[in-house]
Amino acid sequence: MESRSRSVGAPCLLPPAQLPLVGRDEEVHVAGRFLKAADDESQCLIITGPAGVGKTSLAVYLGHKFIREFPDGQLYADLGGFGATPVDPRKVLATFLRALGMRSSTIPRDIGERVAMYRTLLAQRRVLVILDNVADSRTARDLLPNGLGCRAVLTSRSTLAGNSGTRLQLPHLRQDDAVALLSHMAGSSRTAKRPVVANRIVNECGCLPLAVWVIGARLAARPHMPLEDMARALADERSKLNEFTVGDVAVRASIELSYRHLGTSAQRVLRLMSLCGSTDLSAWVVAALLDTDLAGAELLLDQLLELHLVEVRSTSSGRTRYQMHDMVAAFAREAAYRKDAEDHRKRALDRVLSAALQLTQTADVQLSADFRGITRHHHPPQWTLPGDDAHRLLSHPLSWFDEEAEFLGRLIERLISTNATLAGCLAVSLTTFFQIRSHFDEWRQLQQKALAEAVAKGDRRTAVKLH
Repeated sequence: MESRSRSVGAPCLLPPAQLPLVGRDEEVHVAGRFLKAADDESQCLIITGPAGVGKTSLAVYLGHKFIREFPDGQLYADLGGFGATPVDPRKVLATFLRALGMRSSTIPRDIGERVAMYRTLLAQRRVLVILDNVADSRTARDLLPNGLGCRAVLTSRSTLAGNSGTRLQLPHLRQDDAVALLSHMAGSSRTAKRPVVANRIVNECGCLPLAVWVIGARLAARPHMPLEDMARALADERSKLNEFTVGDVAVRASIELSYRHLGTSAQRVLRLMSLCGSTDLSAWVVAALLDTDLAGAELLLDQLLELHLVEVRSTSSGRTRYQMHDMVAAFAREAAYRKDAEDHRKRALDRVLSAALQLTQTADVQLSADFRGITRHHHPPQWTLPGDDAHRLLSHPLSWFDEEAEFLGRLIERLISTNATLAGCLAVSLTTFFQIRSHFDEWRQLQQKALAEAVAKGDRRTAVKLH
């Protein structure tokens, strides 16, 4: 498509481009095809992703890069969809109408009439409309253009399932791109001298663009600060999120906007999920945390997925696991220790240990691989999943063990000091799996830790089983 000459007096409400835009070449290519598409193609590009992943930066960058494709103007509005006071679409329409040449005195009061006038003005023009920070499909409905030559770009933390169009879900940055962003902010010579430390820093940021940008800005303001000092500060889980603040930009505040949009039960889910020692969980863990069944857990997980507070990954066997970004987990842990009583947290985690024990003992029996006469049932679980749920999870017991082994190991290490009996029995229940898979080092290390804790607690019964 040939570049067009901009119309004289065409409105341009785009904010300044937020540079640098690193690691988004593929996304820019896809978006460019959309923005240059023929008039009968999709008219809406929907950019979604978690808080801090760079949705606004990409949308504004696209507006500037392809400005000549829209000679009749570029309209932009931040709808504030996840803030305390979302912007009224009526006000946005008034701003757009004035930008398109209407006098304030001629703009109708009725929102329906404003929408009609707005779409009439755009019908024969080629205008780009960027709607940033959209809360839901309904909010953006009256602001979408109808002209065949127009395009709309929507950004949201929500999936905006009610909107149709070309979808672009932004992932976190790749490791090398995150280091490139840190280098741009803090100084390339600085990171080039300490490449290993630079990689540690971006790992602590979880390769989240906003987090890397904030740390880069803080380092830029402290040119004599060793990168090692920043890496050590970020490694402290107790105060980690405090480091991700510069000026009025804070990762904690960004995540909190998404968190506030959740219902009470979904907020509680997020908080409790952060306490299990792993950011990669299955739905049965959430069911145990909440004292519910798999269906109830999956309904609440859907709310977290909708706002990208967790992401889905599929295992080789087709099962679904839920991953929480390190920044989200750090925020959720803070909230859990602030809002949930200690006995409530302990009961929830004890249920997870009990459910894990139920499933590992059942899988052990199904494998029919008793080892040296050890009794398969080492301790009666205090809380169990419904029978149908357990049966569905363990349809292939060895693959279930393969997928859950890392989580179970972390769970034992996380909770062995608070419930040595259940954690120790769970370690014993993994014996068959470790034997079949020849994971002898993991077997020895895990059970030695469990044994030491059982002895320290005076739990002779569990210590004997571990011996």
